[in-house]
Amino acid sequence: MIADPRMGEVMRTFWLNYHVAYRCRHSGACCSAGWPIPIEGHRVASVEQAIAVGIVTPAASPWLHADPAVPDDAAGVLAMQVDGHCVWHQPASAPLSAPSRGCAIHSARPLSCVHFPYVCLIDVRGVHVTLSHYCPTAASLLFDYQGPADIVEGPSPIEGLEVPEGLDARDCARAAVPAPYSWPAAPTETESLWNQLVEPTWNVWAIVVGRYLTAKVFASWATNLGDGIPAVLRGVEQARSVLQIEAARQCARTGRPLDAALLKEAIRQSDLLLVHYADSSQLVSSTTA
Repeated sequence: MIADPRMGEVMRTFWLNYHVAYRCRHSGACCSAGWPIPIEGHRVASVEQAIAVGIVTPAASPWLHADPAVPDDAAGVLAMQVDGHCVWHQPASAPLSAPSRGCAIHSARPLSCVHFPYVCLIDVRGVHVTLSHYCPTAASLLFDYQGPADIVEGPSPIEGLEVPEGLDARDCARAAVPAPYSWPAAPTETESLWNQLVEPTWNVWAIVVGRYLTAKVFASWATNLGDGIPAVLRGVEQARSVLQIEAARQCARTGRPLDAALLKEAIRQSDLLLVHYADSSQLVSSTTA
């Protein structure tokens, strides 16, 4: 349980049982996605101090850029390396002699990094936690868990944080993901790709697909951004359609039938679009009957 500072009460935190085991494995997917990463002013001070005493060295200079589009509490956005990785990210493949591997400023990383891949809905019942399956570790949980899906009570997703970021339905707040990106159209000959490379093995992965779609029901923002349960159900069908297209795209990319690796990547790309690139309110309105 976590304390709600506004209500003076302890809030309960709910998870899908196959998500509870999530722990960051430092895959670097969030560090190399190429999206803008705003950083708060007090965290900038900590990073600058670490640079001054020689604890860390950025991969590019300047490591911080001004951006008028960042939230009021942000000092700017982190610079990117030429390969699109965050300026503070050192890939796991880096030599052992490298100054650091993974996130060099992990203890002072931006709050957006702290919250990834958690997607939270907060209402009078408590905090409901699901995950963005763009994170490969989160996607792996859909494959690894054994047993039926269930809702269970668990810990706060972020230790020491009373209420995590998310759609706070107690205030009827609206959340939106900035989408300065384009998304590729569905591959040509999608129907043919589906028939030849996806559909023959699609049912083999029914449990994994079911877990993914269950995660779209649990802690769904559509409950409060749309017309309740109908919006949630339409959102599930939307997620299913996106996943099918992304599965066809992965099969087209590799020229082989759908397998676990391709489905995992299709799930990751589906959540990259649905959770991170798309405007949540527009997603809900686009499913309105």
